[in-house]
Amino acid sequence: MNMKILIMAGAGGSGGLRQYLKGFISAAASESESGLEVFVLCSEKVAQIITESDTPNVRIITSEKSVTKLSDCLFNRKYPDEITETVRQLEPDVIYFPNSIIRRGFERYRKVLEVHNQLYFRPDLIVRHGISKTTASLLIQRRAALKSIKKAELVVFDSESSRAGCISSGIIPKESVVAHFGVEKCPDIRRRKNSEKDSIKKLIYISAFYPYKNHKELLKGLAVLKSRKVDFVISFVGTGPEKYVSGIKRTVKKLGLCENVKFTGQVPHGKTAELIDEADVFVYASETETSGLGLMEGMARGAVIASNNSSCLPEILGDGGLLFNVKDPYKTADALYRLCTNEELCKTLSVKAVMKSKEYTWENHNRIIFDKMKSIFS
Repeated sequence: MNMKILIMAGAGGSGGLRQYLKGFISAAASESESGLEVFVLCSEKVAQIITESDTPNVRIITSEKSVTKLSDCLFNRKYPDEITETVRQLEPDVIYFPNSIIRRGFERYRKVLEVHNQLYFRPDLIVRHGISKTTASLLIQRRAALKSIKKAELVVFDSESSRAGCISSGIIPKESVVAHFGVEKCPDIRRRKNSEKDSIKKLIYISAFYPYKNHKELLKGLAVLKSRKVDFVISFVGTGPEKYVSGIKRTVKKLGLCENVKFTGQVPHGKTAELIDEADVFVYASETETSGLGLMEGMARGAVIASNNSSCLPEILGDGGLLFNVKDPYKTADALYRLCTNEELCKTLSVKAVMKSKEYTWENHNRIIFDKMKSIFS
């Protein structure tokens, strides 16, 4: 490929973004014979996650000054001189920003931007989510992402839905490409098998606790499911702002679901595979996703999936699960009821989910991006 790419990874962002970095860099490392050189500028913590991808054509450089803070976005601060000097010495052909934010200081370089969820928190959603530190943070990140799209020579979207949403908002990138995330393949799938003795269905929802993840809306659907005499327990796996989590727990109590809902807190990423395999139904109720990485991980493990029908999720899931409208508790309950009572349907959807997930590899993701880079930068 004969190209030198610098990835401005910083602190890596969310858990999903760190998995993205790990996958992207691992696939880039396999290009060592093609003339591709990759430099990763990141924090020590991120370096510990991605060091296994360190190969002759991938060099990891650590500096805490590479981390972008919320205040940097708010005040449009440029990178410190130490960082801009490091970049000058590396002389990259392209600087890749995987977290939607381009800061000042790299005007002379060609820039590629990967767009994630920051763009899709619209100001009107404050009516629903309320004013808080979390919503203020999301609005600041959105503003920075909008500016960054205008600065980039190439914008990478993780789904067709994401690109369409951006363009419909009146934001037209100079150049863009759609490259779905990759997901680790799972040769050791051990999906839980139901038996006639299994009267209690095990559901799972793995997600951070934020309003757009729709935990409260999902609970209303679960209350309807319970009224239909389905015995179930759902595990909410993840963490979030304490105030918001407390509100979810109050909703659980109000709806009479205390015996049906478990809060596991955050678990190590490697542990989630075991939790998915133990569950009868994998629920994904998010409203705003650009990639659906969590959904992809469930698909790759052959999970029996019920997913919200918004943003990119129908595109990613295909026919590998059932879709529902999380804002309609009866539609939510309908989908979950079918999966809790029809084992043949579950077997069929599990196989389809695995087959669909085979489309999502980091090699495919990177190849689409690298080919586009060559076409516009060479």
